[in-house]
Amino acid sequence: MAFKKTLAKSWRETYDNIKPEHCILCGERKTSYCNSHTIPQFVLKNIAKSGMIGTLNAIIELPIKNFEKDEKGVKKSGVIHSICISCDSKYFKDYENPENLKNVITDKMLAEIALKNFLMEIVRTRIDKEGLNNKIKNLEVFTNRPSELLNFQDWDLEDFENEVEEHKNNIVKNHTGAYQIIFHEVLPYKVPLAFHIFNFGN
Repeated sequence: MAFKKTLAKSWRETYDNIKPEHCILCGERKTSYCNSHTIPQFVLKNIAKSGMIGTLNAIIELPIKNFEKDEKGVKKSGVIHSICISCDSKYFKDYENPENLKNVITDKMLAEIALKNFLMEIVRTRIDKEGLNNKIKNLEVFTNRPSELLNFQDWDLEDFENEVEEHKNNIVKNHTGAYQIIFHEVLPYKVPLAFHIFNFGN
């Protein structure tokens, strides 16, 4: 139990340390950010039981099974705390409209999904980098070239930030032809799973 509390405290500190001073999308300085969900909140509410969503741990056995909860509240599931309310409403309004998802999926909607995915990748990479930096400081990782290890995260961040700019630009200019849907079907019943499958390869 004590170890779980220590791990939870460490996680909170890491998350606080990576909180950006500026919104990732508009670049304006902010003191607080909205709860932007990678999967629209109305989708999560539709499959929730008593306001709770099963996590990946509820489906497969992970090494961190004992430290991660099997369920999370809808408001805390797949949340990004790096963009402001204005940008959240500006860049994701098509994808987060339940009526739109019942009809033809547009390039703009796919760009919004891609943007959300890469924003989440930025958050995850920042968490990984902060965690690695702390381990190096606490001598949990032994290396005489710590900067080289951290550079890997910097390179990933640079790639993800470039992707964010590309997909943001596609949304603003309403570009077409950048995305391809292999298969699309609206099911006549509710499936208790929600996730993104998005292939960014050429």
